[in-house]
Amino acid sequence: MKPKPSGSVRKVFQLLDELSRAGGELAARDLARLTGLDRTTVYRLLETLTEIGVVAREPATAHYRLGLRTLDYANGALDMLEVHRVAVSHLIDLEREIILDRVEMDCNIFVAVLDGPEVVLVEIGRTRSVFAPIGGRMRFPASASAAGRCMLAYMPEAQRERFLSDLPLEARTPRTLTTREEIEQRLEHIRSVGYDVSDREVFTDLVAVAVPVLGRTGSALASIGVSGPAMTTSLDKLIERFADKLLVAAQRTGLALRHRD
Repeated sequence: MKPKPSGSVRKVFQLLDELSRAGGELAARDLARLTGLDRTTVYRLLETLTEIGVVAREPATAHYRLGLRTLDYANGALDMLEVHRVAVSHLIDLEREIILDRVEMDCNIFVAVLDGPEVVLVEIGRTRSVFAPIGGRMRFPASASAAGRCMLAYMPEAQRERFLSDLPLEARTPRTLTTREEIEQRLEHIRSVGYDVSDREVFTDLVAVAVPVLGRTGSALASIGVSGPAMTTSLDKLIERFADKLLVAAQRTGLALRHRD
């Protein structure tokens, strides 16, 4: 018999999700409103989370925020993502080369992995500065982004079929691919050219090019890419300037991670 999911655990993560999205402090009443949970339940769970350090309460406002203990979990998860560390090392080389070439485009370099039906950017850096994170983790539907589709394209066929069957096809912008046929055609194209592009499909003001990091068996362990504001650059410029360099960085990353796949 399949174990019954814990309702309390689900409620805890509802609270943590809202605190994470807020990026700051929230009152208990606001958390109750955002989660739809009973206020008494919210107070009880927050007290427990505060006691163990996952949530912190500000004495001056009695509002809540994520506690420092969450950093231990986040860092532990990232430490498990060896692909993150190896890919970043090769992207630093790419960034240095770009800076030495005096590229004027204001772009972001990113590393992405799959998490269920979503793609998560586990590293984001600017090409015009020392490689460093510039914001929180970002996630969006895998089928809507170049980063996600690069990994879907190189999934084993049976796994990809199951994945696409269960995938919610949500329109992030008017340009988002929302039909199974469109997505499968794009995945086939990715396998023929080795990279994918996103033309304002995830954000209305962003274009991107991404390439898969392939492991020993040919499955994608991650994807890396470059994105930039649609107002100041174009897909043609991104492809011309970065596609070949990203393919080299992805190939080097994949070779260094062959033992993982």
